Amino acid sequence: MAEITQVKQLLTLTEAMSSAVEAEKWSELSTLTQQRAELLEQIFPFDNSDEQPEAEALIEKIILLNQNIEKRCRDARQSIQAELGQFNKNKKVAAAYQSS
Repeated sequence: MAEITQVKQLLTLTEAMSSAVEAEKWSELSTLTQQRAELLEQIFPFDNSDEQPEAEALIEKIILLNQNIEKRCRDARQSIQAELGQFNKNKKVAAAYQSS
């Protein structure tokens, strides 16, 4: 398969990952991440210098999408940690109330 076609597939997978994060479909994100990792191993190092300019533009899009995905995942993790902390606090209060 042509390397540029694989880079386009990489972009498509990254866009799908972005959509999964937006929809909070974490198991789908995990599957897509694995597929993308396998494709990355096949593509790089990129050898076709004729396709280099087009590939660079696509890779730049992938990098920007990936940075956005990472930020949204960090934000979601922090939100979940805050909710878990509040849950644990409420659980302790309930346990203390029941033991009185």
